[in-house]
Amino acid sequence: MEAFFLIDRLEALLQKGHRVPFTPFVILNEDEVLNLIDRLRLSLPQEIEEAKRIMEERENILAEAHEEAEKIVSKARERALEILNEHEIVRKAEARAKAIEEKAIKRAQELTQSADQYALEVLQNLEAQLLELLKVVRNGMEELRKGGKNEGK
Repeated sequence: MEAFFLIDRLEALLQKGHRVPFTPFVILNEDEVLNLIDRLRLSLPQEIEEAKRIMEERENILAEAHEEAEKIVSKARERALEILNEHEIVRKAEARAKAIEEKAIKRAQELTQSADQYALEVLQNLEAQLLELLKVVRNGMEELRKGGKNEGK
């Protein structure tokens, strides 16, 4: 993830900055800090696009699962209609159609659950990354605010 790499770079820049004696302040190269912030701004939309792509992929998987279930159910019904001639065969066909339908529904539920779990994990990961980035940015802003307040004194 590009964002984490850039956050690490920003942190390293803060750590190797020149400390102002007897203060919590650090002197940084403004161009380097601004360059990292600009790169962060550019990388975040890419990561958001990746999350959107994953959600679209999830929707496609769900659509395929529903389509597969419909095909299986349709085939089961067609087969049941073909063997309506004898009572015993009809009962067996109905039982089989029901089993196939239940299997298709179960399979669709499994695929849906799996796709939902995958999407949730990806979104949770993205959320954690964004929260960490937001924390770093806020800390940096707070440090800059503190620096501005103390310089004015």
